Parts: sequence; structure tokens; C-alpha cells
Amino acid sequence: MINIDNSECKKKVKHVVMQLRQIVTLRADHKQYNKSIVIIKQDFDGCKKKSTLKDQGVTINFSEIKQEQFNNERDADESSLDSDEKELAEFIQPTTNGKLVDIQYELEVVLEMDDIC
Repeated sequence: MINIDNSECKKKVKHVVMQLRQIVTLRADHKQYNKSIVIIKQDFDGCKKKSTLKDQGVTINFSEIKQEQFNNERDADESSLDSDEKELAEFIQPTTNGKLVDIQYELEVVLEMDDIC
């Protein structure tokens, strides 16, 4: 649910942009690899000047989100996975917090406005 209080601003909120970002950190041999991937991006209409938006429902269907796997041959040996493992690897991965692998998610919500309030 998103609430916007634009009651004291003379400019409208044109759009609300929501991004779910996956942040992957891999550690090995005193080196670290980081990658940030936008999993899904949605936008919807904002609200008029001097008004509010209450309880705007936002739905993300995680079962429909597919992730690109195995970008090239050196990323992974795709042939070592069976068909069930390949299918599971396509879907969004759970949050982890380990010594070697760390997967976190952050939700960013940005209001696009005509001007600065």
C-alpha cells in the first residue's frame, strides 16, 4: 500500500515509479563481486496538487518474474543442471546472508514531479 501526502505542494505528482532490485554479492579468495539487477519496474499515476493518495494498492506477482541465467559460458556450466534445477533457477531467488553468497532485495519508490516542492 502506498500513501502520498501532496497536500502542501502546488505541483502534481506525475508518476510513482517502483523498482524491486536484487543485490548479489559473491566472495572468494579475498575478492568480491557485486551486481545489482532490477527485477521488476512498475509505474502508475500519482496525484494532483494539494491532494493526497490513500492506500494505493500495488501487487507484485513473484511467480511471473523470470531472471536471466547463464549469460555466457564462463558464468556457469548450464549442462550440469537437470531440467527441474534450470526451472527453479529462473525464478526469483530467496534472500541469503552468508559468508560467500549474499542476496538482498531493496524496494525503491520514487515520485516524479513537475517541479521541486
